[in-house]
Amino acid sequence: MTRFMALLALAALALGGCSNRMVYQTVQGWQQQECRKIADANERQRCMASTAGSYDDYRRAREAARGQP
Repeated sequence: MTRFMALLALAALALGGCSNRMVYQTVQGWQQQECRKIADANERQRCMASTAGSYDDYRRAREAARGQP
């Protein structure tokens, strides 16, 4: 399924009409869908928490890691 999401993200970028934010939100939605399949409530909650970050938070963390202002 991860391969499918990677192909989907690449296809979205190739279309040119999708922004980085849209791709991020699409992948985040897919991750949340996968989290809902987890039977153990604690593990499911931990999984969902890992997808709770906004695109702006992700972008800031990414830029900080790359050493950009």
